[in-house]
Amino acid sequence: MSAVEPRVKHTFRPKAGHRPAAISIALCISVVSVAVGCNLEPGYSGSGTEKVAILGDEVTSQSLVELHAALDPGYSVRIGDVSWSAATQVQPVAQALADASPDTVVISLGTFDAFDAAPAATTIAALQTMTATFSPTTCVVFVDVYTGVGKAGSDPVKAAEINTGIAAFGKPIVPWNAYVTRSVSQ
Repeated sequence: MSAVEPRVKHTFRPKAGHRPAAISIALCISVVSVAVGCNLEPGYSGSGTEKVAILGDEVTSQSLVELHAALDPGYSVRIGDVSWSAATQVQPVAQALADASPDTVVISLGTFDAFDAAPAATTIAALQTMTATFSPTTCVVFVDVYTGVGKAGSDPVKAAEINTGIAAFGKPIVPWNAYVTRSVSQ
C-alpha cells in the first residue's frame, strides 16, 4: 500500500510509478454533493494515449469539470459517476470501464456505504470484486473514505473499517480522509 499526498502540481504518470497526484488534486477540489444517479460517459475524452478511468461517487460527480480539465490534456479519460450508490450496486459500471481496457482506474467509492445498513465487509467484498474486474496490468488506485462524514446516519466506525479493507488490498491510495480531516481541523 502507498499513500499519495495531494499536491498542486500535475504529476500523474500511470506507467512511470503510478503516482495519482493529479487525480488526487481534482478529487480534493470538490465537496460532497446531493446528486443522485449513474452517468457513465460514452467513451474516452482527452488527448493522451494512456487511458484513465474513474469510478466514483458524490465527490466525483461534483468534480467532473475539474477532473477533465486536469486530466484531458495528457490522458484519455472516462468517468463512471455513481452518486449515492453502494459499492455493491455499481459492478456493471466497473465492468463497462474494465471492458474498455484502461491503463489506470481510480475507484472512489464507500462514502454512501458508511450510511448503508450493510456491514463494512459487504462493501469491502464488492470493492475487491471490482478490483478483480480489471486486467492485472491495470494500475488500480483507491480513494479512501472520509471517516468524519458528519451527516445524520453516517457511521465513522464503519467508514474506518472500509478504509482498513481498502488498505488491505495493497493498492495505491489517495488519502482523502487525511486531506479532508486536515482541512476541516484548520
